[in-house]
Amino acid sequence: MAIARAADEAELVAAVALAFARYGVREIDLCMFACDERGVPRSLEVIVTWVAGAVVDEHPLLGRTIAIAALDPTTGWIDAPDDPFIIPDLDHDPRVEPGLRAALAGARGLAVLPLHSRSHAAWQGCLALQWPTPHHPGAEELFVYRLLMQFVAAVIASRRTLRAHADAVAETRALYEAQARLHEAPSLAALLAVVADLARAHGATRAWLGRVAADADGLPTWLEVLATWGAADTPLGASFHLPGLSRRPQGGLAPHFLADLADLADLDDGARELGRSFPARALAALPLHWRGRWTGMLVLGWDEPHAFAAGEQRLYTALARQAAVCFDNRVLLDQTQAALQDHRQQRATLETLLDNLPVGVRVIDAATGETVLFNRPGAALTHEAASVLQVGTDTPIPRHDWAAARALRTGEVVSTDADIIGSDGERRTVEALVAPIRDDSGAITHAIGVYTDVTPRRRAEAERLAMQAELIRIQTAALAERSTPLIPISDEVLVMPIIGTVDAERGQQITETLVGLGGHTRVRFAILDVTGVHALDAHAAAALVGAARALRLRGARPILTGFPPDSAARLTELGIDLGDIAVHGTLEDGIAYAMRSTDRARARGR
Repeated sequence: MAIARAADEAELVAAVALAFARYGVREIDLCMFACDERGVPRSLEVIVTWVAGAVVDEHPLLGRTIAIAALDPTTGWIDAPDDPFIIPDLDHDPRVEPGLRAALAGARGLAVLPLHSRSHAAWQGCLALQWPTPHHPGAEELFVYRLLMQFVAAVIASRRTLRAHADAVAETRALYEAQARLHEAPSLAALLAVVADLARAHGATRAWLGRVAADADGLPTWLEVLATWGAADTPLGASFHLPGLSRRPQGGLAPHFLADLADLADLDDGARELGRSFPARALAALPLHWRGRWTGMLVLGWDEPHAFAAGEQRLYTALARQAAVCFDNRVLLDQTQAALQDHRQQRATLETLLDNLPVGVRVIDAATGETVLFNRPGAALTHEAASVLQVGTDTPIPRHDWAAARALRTGEVVSTDADIIGSDGERRTVEALVAPIRDDSGAITHAIGVYTDVTPRRRAEAERLAMQAELIRIQTAALAERSTPLIPISDEVLVMPIIGTVDAERGQQITETLVGLGGHTRVRFAILDVTGVHALDAHAAAALVGAARALRLRGARPILTGFPPDSAARLTELGIDLGDIAVHGTLEDGIAYAMRSTDRARARGR
């Protein structure tokens, strides 16, 4: 059917219009719902309008968002999602208020067809039909309405599932790639550019990265700009006062997404200060939090008002969490490098600085192999280690293969991971980076090692991969569930529209759905409509025939409809025996055949 083959919502409405043309419809509006947390429709948006034979690009209703409550009394269909809502004559129906009548200027007859997916009990939207004259639908017309309501709802649900799955995969991929770039960023400006480049795809034109000074409660009060991007012309080192920023209920500073800063009077204190400090029309202010303290803030700016979609907010918030780690390490590493390069700095100052680093540092004498300098994290991770093992195993690493020994032996920088069991018996995964230190003659005198406990990062990565796999599994399961709905035409006739491709797994699913009969007990006929199947090869045909034969065991007769001529010829060439399975060219023919047969059966029963 044209509905199943529609490439987008506009083609879907055009296909629906073909079915309604005989009833004199002048206008058809496809509306999508926004629902509350209980799944109850709260507002609708008109996304496609068809008028007098064609989909139009300009129309007073097109693109409008309307509160459902404002449409009273036409909201009666919410409690009856399986039935069309009809107002035959808008001019003489006492339920029609002046506001609704004005919105439907030029219309006399109105029908609202709810689009409610039975397979997962969720609203999709509705179709609004308008006639220029009073219109009283007959029984046949109402039957067509009910049939198309379920079919269109199933198609839209499948489209939404596919889009949600694609968006989730794209969001995960973008986040993964950005995280990899964050870890490789050689400077604060490069770190800021990673997040800003993603925001640029959503229209961002400028960005700032700064270090914060916090008050006694841990809330930022001042921000010092350390890097800028794009059109931001704030001088580096500039400071801004940031009072009034709020915490989340569970602790931690909340991101601020300010869609329009045109009127600062309508914003809270913290948002007003952000708007005054950073010249932009819209802002996303992302706090950087790591190891229980706020270290910085990343601010994205837009030249025009910007509506932050839920997926966009999730992406920025997740990147901010990862950027906080890299920012903190980069700032501390820059400080460490500056301290190491200043050979006149006193050893006590250096040790104090090293002891406050989140990474372990060791300096090893090349001649003796003894540790001549280490900080507290370095002692905990290496000096006090009871044993050093290969990652994820109980195999010890020989001392001559330790990172420091290899760096001193080869004269090259060594980077490796190992599992270390400390004196407390706790097992940690440590990332070691050891570099040789040479004197003026080029001889190796020492080796310096930086040791990072990556156990939380490894655990977080494993959890992220597990969540991604679970998300894909859930999306795949939801898609499979919505792809083969059973639509009751009557107590004795069911229709299963099959869309897409049919492989072995899909064939098994179709069979299981069919033999369940959707919980119905008086079914005489089940119609398998393959109009929307992309390619019907031998395996697909065998799967469908197998499903049809299994249906006979439940006492129901199968009917196959929608075979194109080339597929029918192909089945004959393949020698596939349909046996006593009824075959009809179109879904309408199959329904008519089933209804006549059930009528005759009832007549014989009387």
